[in-house]
Amino acid sequence: MAQSKKAPAKKAAPKVTAVKAEKPHSKGKKKETREKILAAARHVFSNYPYHAASIRMIGKIAEIEHPLISYYFPNKAELFISVLEEAVKRQMVVEAEWLSEVGHMETARGLSIFLDHELDYFRQYPELFCIIALNLVQSEDSEPIPGYHLIEDTINNTVKEFMEKVPMSAPAYEVEMFCRAFSNHLTHFLGASKFHASLMSLDPHSIQYLNWVKDTALFVFLPRLKMMVKRPSDSK
Repeated sequence: MAQSKKAPAKKAAPKVTAVKAEKPHSKGKKKETREKILAAARHVFSNYPYHAASIRMIGKIAEIEHPLISYYFPNKAELFISVLEEAVKRQMVVEAEWLSEVGHMETARGLSIFLDHELDYFRQYPELFCIIALNLVQSEDSEPIPGYHLIEDTINNTVKEFMEKVPMSAPAYEVEMFCRAFSNHLTHFLGASKFHASLMSLDPHSIQYLNWVKDTALFVFLPRLKMMVKRPSDSK
């Protein structure tokens, strides 16, 4: 009987060194995702009051599944506070610089330049004025929204900076009244620009509307500011 031939032994497959895949949440990716969430949150919180805004809205704009947002921000309150803190810090720094620049200028020129700075900045970073205008009024029957103290601090700090860096020879209570009224003018006409501009059939983002805000501020506040500052150059 013929002996059956042995089947040839199979060659061992060559060893393949596994390549370590990059983690989906690497440091760079995490930072990029966090920035996308914050950018979307700035848009949503600038267009909706805190209680009307939602994580789903933010996720949709950021094109990120909304449950993933909780990996970066545990809840809506923390995300809102992060957006507000960033906006407040940036605004306070630039306003202090502007007031230092114009504080000792001839009054009309100084106020005009300060308003130019404020309006140019608003065109780039509208969120703070919009968030304040949308959330300024809180119901007496409910707890203030998270971060409400930041809104209060922003207004108080703006008034304080103006009083300190624009020397005025008037009683302190008059100076404070002036500063609070001026701050409210900008907050309402910029933060609620869609409403006010629509009443005048203007585009809230247009130069025409922003010029109107500036011209109105000069018309209302400049005469009083001249009286309170009383610089020799103002009478020329």
